[in-house]
Amino acid sequence: MQKYVKNWNVLDTVIYYIEIFATRIKHRLHEETEPAVEEIIDAETQYLQEEIVYYRSHQRPGRITELQGGYCCPECRKGIAPELIDNYKIKYCPECGKRIVKHQPLTLGKEETV
Repeated sequence: MQKYVKNWNVLDTVIYYIEIFATRIKHRLHEETEPAVEEIIDAETQYLQEEIVYYRSHQRPGRITELQGGYCCPECRKGIAPELIDNYKIKYCPECGKRIVKHQPLTLGKEETV
């Protein structure tokens, strides 16, 4: 060991400090590129909350209205063909994707005989 220090020169000192500097930079870059777990969880939570609010607003069923033998979406006010509602019993508007249900009138006062 003494022999190596004795033959140490300025070039070796420069190389040594460059290696230390490069190692520190590499270590800092590694720390900066690794995202914090808390930040990832917060970002995902916020994204999921926004998505839940969006889908809940679309999942509340809207009652379609009858217009001149056809039907109309309560959200986008686009016409829906009566065949889709009566025959195929679609549950979502083909234009905007809003969940729709057909109004079922209540039958009060009619008693079924068994």
